[in-house]
Amino acid sequence: MNTLINWYQTHLNLKEATFSRIDHDDAMVEVVYKITTPNGRQLILKVCERPNDNLREEYFLKFFAEKLAVPRIIQLVEPQANIHGAILMEYLPGTLLKTVDFTDPLACE
Repeated sequence: MNTLINWYQTHLNLKEATFSRIDHDDAMVEVVYKITTPNGRQLILKVCERPNDNLREEYFLKFFAEKLAVPRIIQLVEPQANIHGAILMEYLPGTLLKTVDFTDPLACE
């Protein structure tokens, strides 16, 4: 595991947790990790490598929190020298939508 992940583990008090990178075809920019704590709790860590992406993500998660089922923010990591901003959030079970899943009725819902 790289030094940057070790930094997040220490900073977020998740030293004993397991970090698994989530790779998928629709990933845009951020690096996303699924975290499993020793007691089995699952979390998501989204590391925003571009400046201000974490601020946009935080804004939209808060904006939609009362309107849609979006993950609750647990902790924010502000960008620092040599450290990317990141968002630690709750894990919502489910699967990613595929292009074929996007239908007119779904859009209305």
